[in-house]
Amino acid sequence: MGEIVTEKSAVVTSGVVEVAGRLFTVEKLPARQEEGLGNLLAKAAAKAVGKGGHFAAFKDELDWLRENGMAAEWQQLMATLPRLKLTGAPPLSVDEFRRTPKGAALELYHRTRSTHAEAKLDEIEAIVTEVNAPDVAFQIGQVLTEDGKSG
Repeated sequence: MGEIVTEKSAVVTSGVVEVAGRLFTVEKLPARQEEGLGNLLAKAAAKAVGKGGHFAAFKDELDWLRENGMAAEWQQLMATLPRLKLTGAPPLSVDEFRRTPKGAALELYHRTRSTHAEAKLDEIEAIVTEVNAPDVAFQIGQVLTEDGKSG
């Protein structure tokens, strides 16, 4: 008979992420916790966009089109945005949100709770910035895709 592997006995993938000179050991979570974190990030991504939804997500593009006298393109984009909402596509994907300061900090916090119990979300948010958030997300992604292999 084969061995039954429970979430508690499963091999944990972990690695080190450096943020603002601090080292954090991040972990791939058990399946149910990974699903929960994914749901939490999706809700936070939707909240980050706010009430404007797709219009808020495309604000910079819309402003640029208007400022550069591209009225036809502006109208085309404005006509497309309500249809995007009908498709159920989120205004900001979870992957995009993970690369923002708020998303990278939230994921880092949840992936370090068992290895850095002393770390607080507001402290992590203070060191994850617009400048380093994409790198933090990249480092976390590298750890999660290494499957326990060393670099």
